[in-house]
Amino acid sequence: MEAPMGERTVILVRHGQLDMEAFALNGFKAGLTPLGRRQARRTASRLRSIHVDAIHYSTIGRAAETASIIAPAFDGVKPQPSRLLWEVPSPAILSARGEHARATAVQQRFERTFARFIRGHKGSGNRTDLLITHGNLIRAFACRVLGLTPESWLLFWTSHCGITELRITPNGGRILTYNDVGHLPTQLRT
Repeated sequence: MEAPMGERTVILVRHGQLDMEAFALNGFKAGLTPLGRRQARRTASRLRSIHVDAIHYSTIGRAAETASIIAPAFDGVKPQPSRLLWEVPSPAILSARGEHARATAVQQRFERTFARFIRGHKGSGNRTDLLITHGNLIRAFACRVLGLTPESWLLFWTSHCGITELRITPNGGRILTYNDVGHLPTQLRT
């Protein structure tokens, strides 16, 4: 007999504003601007009252720094790094450029990431996971949950420290919120 599947709420947070000067020098190691750190602190304050069972984050510098600011708001939850949560380029754009092998590899990684993080959980009850990641991956998750074509993700915008909330049930998923930035004053929205 198969174990029952419970519901999983997945809270997706895009990293704070990237320090582009540091990115030019350090690439993926680059962290946040001072504004990006303020965005992350506001996001931590917004999420603090939510019970979270697990925190996973991309190990790319901007997401890792965002996680280091947000995670302390959740006592007793140790953040887990994951390369699966790295930014992904659009397979549609890669294919249009003739980079078919790379587009296939990106799509395969996305499939592994989706299967790992966007699923119900074994057991009864509900579970909430917080993922601190990148805009393209959040858009791709949203399109998959909505049943849209992969190319549709190019139509979505994801703000720095925007919050997207998915509910995954044994029968599928739905989007509860997308790119919520109500916790960020206008001057912090990028």
